[in-house]
Amino acid sequence: MNWTLLIGFFSLISGMICAGIAIYLAPYREKTGARQLMLLMAGISIWTLGYGMEFLSPNLSLKLFWVKIEYMGVSWVGVLIFKFVCTLTGKTDCLGKRLHFLLFVVPILTISLALTNEFHGLMWQQAYLESNSVIQGIIFQRTPAFWGYTAFSYGLIFWATVILIKAFVSSRGIYQKQLTLILCGIMVPWLFNVLYLFEIQTIQNIDLTPFAFMVSGILFAWGFLRYQLLNLIPLAHEAVMDGLGDPVIVMDMNDRVMEINRACSSTFAIQTFTPGQDSANEMFPDLYRLVDAHRGEKAVKIEAALTIKGILQQWDLRISPLLTPQKRQSGWLIVLRDITQHKQSEAALRKSEEKHRTMLEASPTPIVYYTDITRIRKVEQELRFARDSVKSIINSMPSILIGVDDKAMITQWNIEAENITGIPADHARGKSLATVFPRLAGIIPNPTGAL
Repeated sequence: MNWTLLIGFFSLISGMICAGIAIYLAPYREKTGARQLMLLMAGISIWTLGYGMEFLSPNLSLKLFWVKIEYMGVSWVGVLIFKFVCTLTGKTDCLGKRLHFLLFVVPILTISLALTNEFHGLMWQQAYLESNSVIQGIIFQRTPAFWGYTAFSYGLIFWATVILIKAFVSSRGIYQKQLTLILCGIMVPWLFNVLYLFEIQTIQNIDLTPFAFMVSGILFAWGFLRYQLLNLIPLAHEAVMDGLGDPVIVMDMNDRVMEINRACSSTFAIQTFTPGQDSANEMFPDLYRLVDAHRGEKAVKIEAALTIKGILQQWDLRISPLLTPQKRQSGWLIVLRDITQHKQSEAALRKSEEKHRTMLEASPTPIVYYTDITRIRKVEQELRFARDSVKSIINSMPSILIGVDDKAMITQWNIEAENITGIPADHARGKSLATVFPRLAGIIPNPTGAL
């Protein structure tokens, strides 16, 4: 059996799998994280396809040609892993201007050095075929430029791993499972790469990293299908979800509960929760009956009475379909808002108005009366406090948050939106989304559909 050809063919298969994943991600490219993962899988595909052709080539000169092609993909892998992890975990603040410059320049410099290595020998000085092995691979005498690039790439991957582990510890639910897949998908290939570069493995001239990336591709594909890795809200949403004071529930198309926020756990006294394990009918039977009766193709808003923890309360209920970029529905978003006090205030106001109207209608002479406005002042103070609290929560969120009314006119524009776009809130509020943020308006062509 010709093991050299066999490894070459397996590398080509691995590269095709990675290319297929990149093609699968193409419709999601408007999302920053999806675009970075797509480019990552494309880079890995170039690397592994070139590696396969290296083994299938008949002589050293042709093999070295494919080695240079491999550098066009592998030089970007560490950078794209780091940027993907930063985007996924919401740590984009660690990407300063200098680091952005390095992330762009170092891969280009590495590719340039690899393509012109025969003139300077900065990436490798000698390369020869191993003749005493059943697998005919190239053995390189590495030089400082190669080890400098390797240290830079490994440093980024180590940094990304630390960020992922911190996010894993603080995350929960389906996002923790997504992080597990991503950690495995990143760590397995680079463990094999370390074994190859430092000649720790048994077959020293064979790089098993491309085969490990095939395993990563399968893990990512499983994450897409099993845990809706890109169809649900990204991991960075947790700061927003848990910052909301209203209960929020996310269901899949089978009405399984995929995510709840802290307010929901507190409201419904939920101690433990496993994403996708329980149906909404089992966890929230009364609420589920309302949702099932009123949901449809478009978002709906109703007012309903629900008994929770033995107390009858009035709730504002919003039921919205969750759509993928291809406009296919992937689940349901349910948001509850307690309006019990508001309803009680309305009832008290109506009762007071009826009392005064009856007095005026029954009196034969004009009546001048005074009313205590203490309660009105108190309600106004509570409304101002609630407004300021909501504003504070919105401005403390690490993600852009933009609120629009039913005519797509901007009503909320938080501090992060100011920082990212450079547009002050006073200039944004009261204007249309398409005018202020045309790029976002293109991604969300009909924001009123969710209102």
